Amino acid sequence: MCDSTFAIPSEFIKNNKRVYKLAETVDVIIEVVDARIAYSGANLLNYAKLKQAKRIILFSNTKKADVKQTEKWMEYYREQGIYCQMLLSPDQQSEEEYQQCLLGFNKFLKDYVDKKILIVSLPHSSKEILLEKLFNNSETFEKAKLALFGREKIHRYNNVEFIDTAPITGVNFNTPSVYWNTQILGIFDIDDNTEVVAIKAFKLLLTKYHEKLQAAYSAHVQLKSSVDELIKEFIKLMSANISLPDGETTDNLLLCADFLEDIQNGKKIPAISLEWVQDYFK
Repeated sequence: MCDSTFAIPSEFIKNNKRVYKLAETVDVIIEVVDARIAYSGANLLNYAKLKQAKRIILFSNTKKADVKQTEKWMEYYREQGIYCQMLLSPDQQSEEEYQQCLLGFNKFLKDYVDKKILIVSLPHSSKEILLEKLFNNSETFEKAKLALFGREKIHRYNNVEFIDTAPITGVNFNTPSVYWNTQILGIFDIDDNTEVVAIKAFKLLLTKYHEKLQAAYSAHVQLKSSVDELIKEFIKLMSANISLPDGETTDNLLLCADFLEDIQNGKKIPAISLEWVQDYFK
């Protein structure tokens, strides 16, 4: 189980400290946030101590998320005075749509000539999508994706200085819901925790997306109160979708890994959000 003493992965500790020091020197902070975890993927810095910086949230993976929930999150953040925009990947839209998506952002940059902008995110946030388009240098950023724990990279664009940082965990990573939801999306290594994470995800989808879950696996399942009953329902659901020779039993670890992959790629179970505004802010 995750609790208040959960340790931040050691490889991120230096990144977190370095990025925070950089944040103290900039005029704007852009958070590229997976729309499926609009709370866990955001709030990555202690903004109470960074009052000088304007904050922007760009939502990625928006086609994999529940658009209604993304819109509610955008409304919530905008009410806090935070600029929000959906960011679509190249394979999800036409060139014309992409240009429209970036038009408002480029207009915004005109107010920040000779200023500094910091770009932060969790790992695997797709922030390279924004950078590729801004700097028209896809080869460079394809290589940058491999440098998970590298130092920051600095670019100038229209007389604005962009500081592209290495991924960080964020100040809210010790919060249990943040921990579990980032694990469900495979943002951090969960090899030793796959079964627990899968059951957490299964319970969440049973609660939020019962019909989508049943449609995806062509099986009827019920929300159960005990962990043992949930596991039985999960195995029933997943086993119904595989063919086993007589006498063989299921590999529960494999079932769990397959289920999490189905959630992460957004194809078999489309358009779901793990976090809803109403669950965090009444």
